[in-house]
Amino acid sequence: MAIAPISSVLSRNYNIGFSGKNKKDNNVHNEISKKSTSFIKAAPLAAVIAMSPLTIQNIQSAEKLPANSHNIELVENRAASEISQSSTVISHKEFEDATELGLSADVYLTKNPKGSKNANSVEVAVSSMDDRIYDMEGLKGTVRGLINLTYEIYGDDGNEYGKLKLRQFLVEDKNNPGDLYNVTSSQVSDYLESIINNPKYDTGIETINLTRKIRPTVSTGLQNVPTDPSTWMEKARRTRQNFGKEIVTAEVQGSHAKYQLVGYSTDDDDSDFEVLTIGELGTYEGIPAMIGPEMKVDAIRDVNTQFYNYDIFDSVDYSQINISKDGVGKFVIMDDALVKALRNAMGAPQFNNAYKVESNIENVMVLPSGLVAKMDYQEGLTK
Repeated sequence: MAIAPISSVLSRNYNIGFSGKNKKDNNVHNEISKKSTSFIKAAPLAAVIAMSPLTIQNIQSAEKLPANSHNIELVENRAASEISQSSTVISHKEFEDATELGLSADVYLTKNPKGSKNANSVEVAVSSMDDRIYDMEGLKGTVRGLINLTYEIYGDDGNEYGKLKLRQFLVEDKNNPGDLYNVTSSQVSDYLESIINNPKYDTGIETINLTRKIRPTVSTGLQNVPTDPSTWMEKARRTRQNFGKEIVTAEVQGSHAKYQLVGYSTDDDDSDFEVLTIGELGTYEGIPAMIGPEMKVDAIRDVNTQFYNYDIFDSVDYSQINISKDGVGKFVIMDDALVKALRNAMGAPQFNNAYKVESNIENVMVLPSGLVAKMDYQEGLTK
């Protein structure tokens, strides 16, 4: 299955018209910037990413699974007798090409000979012949959980950009009890849900609904927790930076807020600008003013992030805006309408390479708990 792409909130084109500098607005913003408020020191990352544990026992061991592990047994014969020596197969359903990369799965409803006549366990044999997926060709084991996973993507300004949803099931490796592997397949997951909801089966499969907040980083990776915007925005408001000589200004209605764009010249030519800043517009004492911290635009990055679990890449495309301020740091905001406006600003005659547009492909591994981990494509997939 593929993760549903984030739908764009952009509904119209933005034509950016720059005007001469407005000293009145600038003075008001400077007055706001001088107001001093304390800020909270960011918590250490190790403390923040301590996520609530899942209810399935021993899932922590799967979190420590190395990306280049090869301890999954090759499935050469997926006959029912191979699934479990101590269980009786009640029914068997085969899923061929159950994912975009050709994953196949055989799902067996089984029962313990000493149990009731109805199935009390679900076992699977999963395989893929795609040579990009390590040198693995199969996984056999018992289904322990069905996970409905939602990722909420936030920018560093605290605005939510969109949601990603995927469904995956957890398989306890038959040959390594306690090791859990997550597999994404909407077809198999739908079938497993029908089994869970059937009152005549008591398979012990847990349904788990997980929501994870993630954010893009400046380097286009993904972090498992969002930034507390109050930490850096208050500091940015109180920190001054000489961006150059103010040349032009413009106002843009973004998806989350209204912004003021200010172009600054850093050389002797005042006909163009080498620096562009953005800041949220609002009112201060009834006067329109830049109420958000003024930040330098460093780059627009178009990112294709591919999510990897046992077999399949799910991907999503998004654009991020990298911003910075000396003495404060570098941050990411996500706003489709603002991205469109910044692209258009690059076509203005005054624009002089103030920032650039870059494209990146990122590969991340989805762990059973929903945490994401950056992975190296070459090392992770072509052993």
